[in-house]
Amino acid sequence: MQVAMQAIERIRLWLKAHPIFACWIVSFCYAAYQMSWLRGTRLTDIAPDVPVVKISFTLVYVLFSFAFSIAPPVAVWAYRKLRVDWKHNQALWLIPTLWVAAEYLQSIFFSLIIAGHFGRIGSHIIIGALGYNLVRTPLVFLSRIGGIWILSGVFVFLCVAILQVIYAPKQRINILLACGILLIVTQATYLLWRQPNGASQDIAIVQIGTNKNLKEHDRAINEQIASLPQHSADIILLPEYSHYFAFTPQEDIDTASKLARTSSSILVDSYQDQSQRPYINFVAYRHPNSSLVFRQHKWFLAPGGEYLPYFITGLLKASGNQKVIDTYVQERGVSSAPSRELAYDTGVVKIGALACSGVVSPEVYRGMASNGATLLTNSGSLDTVGLSPLYHSQTETLGILHAVANARPFVQSARGSYSYAYDINGTLIVKDTSFSTKAMLASVQTNNTTTIYTRFGDWLALLCTFVTITLLGLRFKARRN
Repeated sequence: MQVAMQAIERIRLWLKAHPIFACWIVSFCYAAYQMSWLRGTRLTDIAPDVPVVKISFTLVYVLFSFAFSIAPPVAVWAYRKLRVDWKHNQALWLIPTLWVAAEYLQSIFFSLIIAGHFGRIGSHIIIGALGYNLVRTPLVFLSRIGGIWILSGVFVFLCVAILQVIYAPKQRINILLACGILLIVTQATYLLWRQPNGASQDIAIVQIGTNKNLKEHDRAINEQIASLPQHSADIILLPEYSHYFAFTPQEDIDTASKLARTSSSILVDSYQDQSQRPYINFVAYRHPNSSLVFRQHKWFLAPGGEYLPYFITGLLKASGNQKVIDTYVQERGVSSAPSRELAYDTGVVKIGALACSGVVSPEVYRGMASNGATLLTNSGSLDTVGLSPLYHSQTETLGILHAVANARPFVQSARGSYSYAYDINGTLIVKDTSFSTKAMLASVQTNNTTTIYTRFGDWLALLCTFVTITLLGLRFKARRN
């Protein structure tokens, strides 16, 4: 026992002498938890059942956890280099600035990790950001200024403020003033965009049960659709790969036509064109008579699920498993569109629709809102990979962020995940987490007003990064002199 206690004490002293490494250990554990839903993935649904795939998947989990754990040690490193006194009033803005810069650079770094032939470089995926903790609070309205980045900065500011209240009593007046300003700005961002000015739309959200054979289950889907009031839906939102109109086309047309308010109502779903390799995924806009009026080639793809990152293909090639790559491309590979997704104008509203993985990307939804979308939707199909409730909770949090930050209603229809609708203020309209076949009706009011975040995107993160690099540059220059 004494030997064990001595070993623990040595480890404690070593970690105290190496704060950046200690910070990274804690950060890695946190990131590993945030990514733990990956462990529930059924690999046989997305890749051949061979040992190298299992080994590669383990490496992916470790590498992803590492990629999402670098922000805290980078922020601590910058903090130490700048010799910031956390008890000083300067720390109230400087430490959050360092943190936001680190989180932003972390998102760019992750996009480099998952780079592939159809991968996208940028701040598209942000998992485990501290700002997530404020999305379900009134402070979420600040996201209309700076997206998830301002929420992460405010979270760190509150942590520093609490520590200063306890250990630096002289700072209490400054903290009180800063918190007062924060509350005023929060209230202003709510009031400026609280009232939508667009058209009201009734949306039928059709959720399909997990692990259902769609061909055999088509009649049950129509029974749920028929349970809604006739001619009540302006938009019918179906999950990705719903294959509606494919198996019993005339029955589906009759059912959809009875639910649709008019013959020009829009039905949104997603399908895959398998006539070429790699496949092409489309978000499809149809009329109730099944006629295709518009389709959007998917631009933002999910690593592993729709394309293989370079580090995985490199590992497989180096280990002599080119056949695994060829099999994946033949059976799972999806190509990416040359340009970003666009909003579809129905003449009444502009629908910004994505499929599946799009829900994890605030930047892609912001881009569609910036280009005119007045309603944001996602069609998801996740039942084949068996993801855990943690993933569904995280993506719902992002759905709320999309709605509030862009002041646009956000609606998701899913198979194997949650289905829900939120208004522009993040208020829940309808929600179902049963993973069963169900149809719900949600009345939303769209919005045309553009928020600061929608218009300027990651401006705050870029500003924080510029300030951080400038301060570090001045610090190193002063040291050399």
